[in-house]
Amino acid sequence: MINRKRPPRCWRPILLAGLCLLALFPYTAHGASLPASPPPDATAVAEELATHGISRGIIDYAYPLEAPVTRAQLAALLARTAGIQPLPPTSRYRDVLWSHPCAGYIEALSVRQPASVPPKDFFAPEAPATYEDAALFLDQLLSLASRRTGSAESAFWFADRSLAPASLDAVNRVLPLQLLGVPADRFMPRHRVTHGQALLIAQRLLARQAGDIKSDVQLEPARLTGNAATAQTIQLQALSPEAAATVNAYARSYGIDNDRAGWLQNDQFYAQSSSEAAQVTVNVGTRTWTVPVEPATVEASRATSAPFFRVSGPTYLPVSSSVTTLGPIDPAFFDLEKTNHPGPYGGVHSASDQWTGFYRMHGRALITDLGQLQLINAVSLQFQQDTASGVYLPKEMQVDFSQDGLLWSRAGKVIPAPSASTAVTERTFRLTVPTVAARYVRVSFPVDIWVFARRLQIEGPPNGAATPVSSLNFAPSPALSGTVITTRSSSAPPDQPSTAHRQPIDNLLLVYTDHSSVYEPWSQADFLPMLAHKKSDQTYADRFFDGMLLLPHPDSASFGKKAWDSYAAALERQLTVLDEAVAWHQTHTTGFPQTPLPVVLTIHYPTPKHKDWPTETARLQSIRAFMAKLQQRWQQASWSHLRHVGYYWLWEDVRLAEDQALIRTIADDLHKQNLLFYWIPYYDAPGLTKWRELGFDQVYLQPNYYFDPDFSRTRLLNAYRQAQALGLGIEIEGTAQFLQDSDFRQRYLDQLIDPPAPTMPYAFYLETKSLVQASQSNELVNRLYHATYRWMQKRVLNKAD
Repeated sequence: MINRKRPPRCWRPILLAGLCLLALFPYTAHGASLPASPPPDATAVAEELATHGISRGIIDYAYPLEAPVTRAQLAALLARTAGIQPLPPTSRYRDVLWSHPCAGYIEALSVRQPASVPPKDFFAPEAPATYEDAALFLDQLLSLASRRTGSAESAFWFADRSLAPASLDAVNRVLPLQLLGVPADRFMPRHRVTHGQALLIAQRLLARQAGDIKSDVQLEPARLTGNAATAQTIQLQALSPEAAATVNAYARSYGIDNDRAGWLQNDQFYAQSSSEAAQVTVNVGTRTWTVPVEPATVEASRATSAPFFRVSGPTYLPVSSSVTTLGPIDPAFFDLEKTNHPGPYGGVHSASDQWTGFYRMHGRALITDLGQLQLINAVSLQFQQDTASGVYLPKEMQVDFSQDGLLWSRAGKVIPAPSASTAVTERTFRLTVPTVAARYVRVSFPVDIWVFARRLQIEGPPNGAATPVSSLNFAPSPALSGTVITTRSSSAPPDQPSTAHRQPIDNLLLVYTDHSSVYEPWSQADFLPMLAHKKSDQTYADRFFDGMLLLPHPDSASFGKKAWDSYAAALERQLTVLDEAVAWHQTHTTGFPQTPLPVVLTIHYPTPKHKDWPTETARLQSIRAFMAKLQQRWQQASWSHLRHVGYYWLWEDVRLAEDQALIRTIADDLHKQNLLFYWIPYYDAPGLTKWRELGFDQVYLQPNYYFDPDFSRTRLLNAYRQAQALGLGIEIEGTAQFLQDSDFRQRYLDQLIDPPAPTMPYAFYLETKSLVQASQSNELVNRLYHATYRWMQKRVLNKAD
């Protein structure tokens, strides 16, 4: 079952957002209600709205249809019908608490243009709603003032002179649209709206929205090309005023059925491969348009090159997930797919090469629970086509999102181009949406015979985008009536749903310890100034590095299994000393955290060239046995001040196909144990751009700027750009050379610049104990130590902001 635990209070979802079905405080207000008899078709309307995913239907409707509806309930119903997404509540209104079930919709409505019937800083959420309120809400939802729909001149109704000018204008704009269900000459602004009448207003609004969506819109250009010299703009040309309103009223999302061909950012298409064909889908409301991407000519492909990198954000991991059929369950079909193609342990969210097979039963919906509201920018899923085996690409992939798992909104579709090819192909369908906040993501697709899928990814916005301050419109999407056939739960805590949140280290220090005499063992005195800041008076304060990576000698791959055993033995000594150093600070140092220090251990590279690993099976078995050995020693030890959070892959590139398969298998093993997988590749290393597919959780890029005086600061800035685009951290580099050489001191300081995103994590390669020595050196060198600490503290403050 899906986990329904509440997210943090600042993003509490609207549990029954259709009409805020919550017992409300009684409220008495002036104004007469219309005759207390529900419209004869209000019950049917409630069911109709439920089929569109706007409300939950008359069975769950908790109020008499003839009872007055409150302002909060009416605002939420109309906002939901228009497709507005709730926003985190603010202190805009004194009488709307963050815990009010309609607070998110009231906030989303008010940021457009606050309703001004009550005093400016009051909303009166429990007051009975009037037809004046309904007109104001509709005016805001439809942005009528900016669209100039209707007339600002007095309509044929008895104008109430007590109405504020803004209300009078709103009423005159709304009445001609016939949404309120009363003729202009009988309109009474002070009359109360009942629940039944509110449902009918919502039905008329829904019909108007559907009419808008069907208006004529033309997509340009007619085709896109693989020419990557410049971005290609996708435009929707409205052929009528109503079509123009549609194009502007709904959020647009963009899908592509082959992300090797290119990627989309807003309305810009960037070709990535001149030889790949694809199809782009443009989504507005419930309507879709498609445009083909044609391979470039030979001449064009020679003259141009692909853009640098697609900018991406963090990938979220599920707290739980489920698979639901889109039709009746067939036990025989279900057994067939689970017997023949069950997929990897982690399901479609796994980075494994294994495919999960889905057989008939109309289709599937993959529902992901992220544990709390997250900002979402893109969703992708990889499919295979092998027509000879009855495996076909789905005819479409639809993505929906929800804050509460009950009421869903449609993000959009990816519609693939028809193909007559019989070759085995793999395609990644990717949908990019304007940043939305959601806890649940639903990916659905039809299944004719077999559909093979893998590597479902849900990404946040790049550059640590802030919480949305305005609410976009997405068409409501109905609930599904299929059968849940598979559920999975992650061992990750519900308040740590994503890789970004599970990665607990901001500043990771690389500590070398191994079998050789190259690196001196670290003592407690060595660790102390790396764990906390050593001030000029020789006392300590605060945290310095907040995580340690213990590594062997870089060349240990050439020594075979003996090096692995030596590293394990040295590791025990170093972890004991590190545990003692943390314990000392927790007792003596002001401001030092009382939580265990995160520690990362190393997985050696079993080179195929060594006699110890003659086969791929031997390589995998050696790694598994080594990790089991380290895990056993950790459990037997008493390192209560340390926490083992993951493993580091020692090799700095991924060239071989055999290595890719090995890494993915190890990643699956680690994730089953809720451990993270770290990697620090060199600049432009093979495999760098595929780090997520390989299964790594945290990757740091080596700029390699420090070591070569011929490299200008441009190299450093390019490394930052590359890391930002790929969602990586950065490695800060230094050696003992900066203890003696002013040029190297400056090159070290050059790296301590403001990161492009405040949440970017860092790893520090400082050779042996270079920064430890700097903390004990003369003033000229000692300033490197203090500059590093000040830079870390500045990042902490920026991150808090």
